[in-house]
Amino acid sequence: MADDTRSTDWFEPTDDTSETTDPVARATGTERDLYGISTWEERTAVDRLSATVYETLCSNVQATIAALVLLITVGTMLGILLPFLLISDLRPFLLPVLYLTGLSIVPALLIVGFIWFSDGTLREPIVPLLVTFVLGALLAGLAAMTNGVFVFLNLLGIVGVFLLYYLIVAPVEELVKLAAVRVFAYRTANFSAVVDGAIYGAVAGLGFATIENFTYIGNFALLIGPDTITLIRSFSGPGHVIWSAIAGYYLGLAKYNPEHAGPIIVKGLLIAAFFHATHNFAAVFIAPLGLGVWWTFQLSWHGIALAYLCMLIWRYRNAYLQTYSEEPAPLEPKTELADTVDIDRQLERLTSLHEHGVFTDEEFEQKHRKIRGQL
Repeated sequence: MADDTRSTDWFEPTDDTSETTDPVARATGTERDLYGISTWEERTAVDRLSATVYETLCSNVQATIAALVLLITVGTMLGILLPFLLISDLRPFLLPVLYLTGLSIVPALLIVGFIWFSDGTLREPIVPLLVTFVLGALLAGLAAMTNGVFVFLNLLGIVGVFLLYYLIVAPVEELVKLAAVRVFAYRTANFSAVVDGAIYGAVAGLGFATIENFTYIGNFALLIGPDTITLIRSFSGPGHVIWSAIAGYYLGLAKYNPEHAGPIIVKGLLIAAFFHATHNFAAVFIAPLGLGVWWTFQLSWHGIALAYLCMLIWRYRNAYLQTYSEEPAPLEPKTELADTVDIDRQLERLTSLHEHGVFTDEEFEQKHRKIRGQL
């Protein structure tokens, strides 16, 4: 059995050019249309819009990065640390709020588990998942601060609320969650397939939702009751997980299509932000109709977004399992070290397929010997 290189080199960036081709595309070649599975090109109106937005933003990349670094530092300090350091009256409520926050994220955690088990490739090791969770939580401070700057838009009525959610809240929150994936997990050897982006995106969303729920429960538990606010927030966490998983999937697609990386990332953010903003905007007008109507809307809208995410993941999963149930990906001419690494990856994928029941024990041993024979 191959060594588990993914669990030992999680901190190493992937600079090898072999990583620019997803395993499905590498094995399939040009025989199948893999658009949106492991390749991408401008086809739809959303694709073209994403490319245009990306090209417009490129000229301001350096200024944007510098501003984000500053805002992350200030937002994290103000949004997370200062309230408990400076307001002594909040300290006795810390443990109860933590307990209720833990309860509120259980549905979101279940969806993360569902996405994780839906991945047909290699399981992600725990360390980069934990780092991504922490980054998602920390970057929530940046989003909170940015949203607070534009909260005055609520005073402009329905138009202001629309602008706040569609142009500020949803894009900013989806961007910072995607950044939690991009700054670490994306750069490691563990991010080795398109679908990995959905998993890390979901974990970033879970971290973000944890801090957001903690803030809301701490602020409103005494006003509307701890049970009510916990139940309400339990419907928000799944949304963050699903939306950022969608954006994360497109980040994975961008990694293996570097010539279109910018527009692909923008496309993922546009789709995630649309689901997010429509949810928030509609909830404002549905909430007064009663909890029953509100919960029905939550389940329905999250169900639609989850169905879209499942379509992305399962298309990739089916292509992956179909590709590697036939023959392992052929090795390309590389250096001796690169050949060894590629064979190890083939063996890992073969083991994963065996664990998923794609191969019998006899078939697994036969293919295992065949791959080892390439050494």
